[in-house]
Amino acid sequence: MLIQVGFMKKLLLLVLVSAMLLFGCVQIPVGPSGPTGNLTIPNVSGVVNQTLPPAQTCSPSYTVTPPAPAALSASAPMSVSATCAADKLVTVELNGAQVASASVPAGDSALLNFNLVASPDGTDKIVVKSDGSQVYSADWTVTPIGYFNTAGTDNDQISIKNWKAVAFNADNPITITKVGAFLRRLQSQTLAGSEIVAEIHPDSNGVPGDTIVATGSVPITSATLTPNWVSIPVSAQLQQGRYWIVFHVYQPGTVVVSDSVNIQYFAVDKTKPGNANHMKMDLTLNNVQNTWEPTTWQPLAYDRNYAFSVSASG
Repeated sequence: MLIQVGFMKKLLLLVLVSAMLLFGCVQIPVGPSGPTGNLTIPNVSGVVNQTLPPAQTCSPSYTVTPPAPAALSASAPMSVSATCAADKLVTVELNGAQVASASVPAGDSALLNFNLVASPDGTDKIVVKSDGSQVYSADWTVTPIGYFNTAGTDNDQISIKNWKAVAFNADNPITITKVGAFLRRLQSQTLAGSEIVAEIHPDSNGVPGDTIVATGSVPITSATLTPNWVSIPVSAQLQQGRYWIVFHVYQPGTVVVSDSVNIQYFAVDKTKPGNANHMKMDLTLNNVQNTWEPTTWQPLAYDRNYAFSVSASG
């Protein structure tokens, strides 16, 4: 009898366990000294302890809109579109020197805008870096300040007594190294020591001021008997503003003989007065001192543009 009772208890326990596995939750009776409650067995299917893949991330990328070709001293805009690059430091270098920087704000994408000063003229190298690593590199074309149409055949005389001036604007501070003009020498024989002179003057009420910012000269023989570009070294640090190049000839000794060169120009409209960017001064002879004395600056007889250049290249 005892064996039969023990067998029945084992059978009952087996039935309870089977029910728990099949139905999840069953009421388990407990003895008088213990609590009663629910025992929950989760019904788990699929892969146990499955490892989920990490969240997908994107890599920083950059699209650069470079500055357009520009004239010396101009401000030129450029932009950098940054994606997945929050908090990255974007820097812009011009010819190896850092000229601008900005941190990428938070967000999936951002547009950074920069302004570059076109200097020096020639082929400049732009490099964009992100946290010190290069992400973009390109050449930027910067042209000298000036007027370069040499197709015309008209010209004006420059001498010890005939001075010519042409104006230009510096949009930003620059350091210039030379000026140029498209010239032709008139005499095959010249006085020893005669020179072509270029002076930089600030603007004063629309004409060259009395102050000379910088000056330079080359032998008059630098101009040939056929028109050619003559480069004159002139070193000057210019602030933003309007300036004039005054061209004249220096010659030693007697004032009776006058060496001269002609500056070529393109006639805009011979029926209209000269424009505000070109002036002339005709000096008068002081017979007592035997010197040429300055007079006043005057507009040209009609509208024309001299071929000239202002450069900051080496």
